[in-house]
Amino acid sequence: MKSATCIPALLAAVLPTLALVACDGEPAGSDARSDEEAVLEIVDNLRAAGYPDAEIEVRDDDTVLVGGDAVVSLEASREMVGHAGHDDRDDGVELRHYRSTNQVAAWVDKICVDGSALTGTASAALDEALANYTDLALSFDMVRTSGFVAGCDALITFSMIDGKAASSGFPSAGLPYATVLLGDDIAPSFGLAVTKHVITHELGHCIGLRHTDYYNRAISCGGGGNEGDADVGVVHIPGTPTTATWNGSIMNACYNAGNTGEWTASDLTALTTLYPKSPIPPAPSPLSKASEACYGLYDITWAPQAGATHYQLYRSTSSGFTSPMQVYSGSDPEALINVASGTWYLRARSCNISGCSAWSNQVSATRIATCN
Repeated sequence: MKSATCIPALLAAVLPTLALVACDGEPAGSDARSDEEAVLEIVDNLRAAGYPDAEIEVRDDDTVLVGGDAVVSLEASREMVGHAGHDDRDDGVELRHYRSTNQVAAWVDKICVDGSALTGTASAALDEALANYTDLALSFDMVRTSGFVAGCDALITFSMIDGKAASSGFPSAGLPYATVLLGDDIAPSFGLAVTKHVITHELGHCIGLRHTDYYNRAISCGGGGNEGDADVGVVHIPGTPTTATWNGSIMNACYNAGNTGEWTASDLTALTTLYPKSPIPPAPSPLSKASEACYGLYDITWAPQAGATHYQLYRSTSSGFTSPMQVYSGSDPEALINVASGTWYLRARSCNISGCSAWSNQVSATRIATCN
């Protein structure tokens, strides 16, 4: 991301996916090649994909970028030239929002974001940027962590670099791009709102969003040309505008001192179209019990429900199910309970990232005095 103070921004299109890069700089799973050979192939592949030379940058460390802030690995460049074109593109209209043929996969429920390297204003900006995503209740959640922790399906790690630029990359193999580089002069120079904007923008790339004004960077940057509108892996995002405007999207290519870090209406349309909130699953009925004929032990079972990622089982000592308490939460459609005393009244519900269903039918389980 550049400043125009310029910044790369949201909605336009999800580019063809970029591969995850291993610690040695080579994409995981790719064949070993010299750095020079890899760079030459990446550049050739980008040209074949339709990117003009002016939008291809090779850095001193042999990293290749397009659009100023999107890292392209060798594997990703090969994927880009391997995609077929889309016949639904109108060659006379380039000003649409697009996604790539590869996005964050539906099985990714939790994206963990490690912002340990960020402090002060930059750290606060990351929290607000994550809220930009979590407040939308998309098909995945973004959670700030310190490294990879239990429950993470993917991890994005922030690192600080010198200057006012920022960069990230695009998804690969169903996972978001794993690294965001954030300039250490952005927060001191522009403050909280602009830093929030930059971080939100780079996270947008990680989940597959392309610059809204990719066809004419001059709209947000004051100069620059077409990043490449190749037919490779670009699909129009329904309901998004056909033109880009100054400050019209967080995903515009360049940021400026007036950015607020808030989504525009077209940004929201693109995000909720690409990653719609999953429907709440049906209730886990019928709930049934099988006595273990031993004191208070009962096996409580229910039918698995489509779309459910986990289930919750609650008990109450009242048949009216007042003040229920949770006795189980997990992905298995059954739970072994031990009634401590008296009678428990039990109900279950199915849950996913969007919420939990209504209660199931109610069953009762009573502690007995013997164990056969």
